[in-house]
Amino acid sequence: MGNPERSLKLLIDTNGNKFVFAEAGKNFVDFLLHLLAFPVGTVMRLLKKSAWLALVMSYVKGLATYMVTDDLSVSPMSMVSVVGLLNKFNIKDFGLLKEKVVGFGIDEGIKLLGASLLWKDALTAVFLIEQKDGDDAS
Repeated sequence: MGNPERSLKLLIDTNGNKFVFAEAGKNFVDFLLHLLAFPVGTVMRLLKKSAWLALVMSYVKGLATYMVTDDLSVSPMSMVSVVGLLNKFNIKDFGLLKEKVVGFGIDEGIKLLGASLLWKDALTAVFLIEQKDGDDAS
């Protein structure tokens, strides 16, 4: 991970080594929404040149915790939403869940942007598969 600036808390089902959701703060949600708002032409230039445009924007107001799913859907974190997601994935044994804190910065943002164009499980592709393979540079 190239010089991460912030962290993200992942909840992983160790039984199937699958990502359940990420617990994220305002910084990550702003970062994610900002990335996803880039025009496609800008995204293609970023992915080809690994260049970065430093545009500052705040999409999220106030302090809150958010739940980010593998397809990069964002919703406010609540017990009801967590229980609903655990039921959706049919997770009954909470002992199989593992919490993992990962860093994210510009490098991870560019990887996440690229993964979101190719797969529905972008967070898994960037934070689980890549680290499992030991590949820190894609």
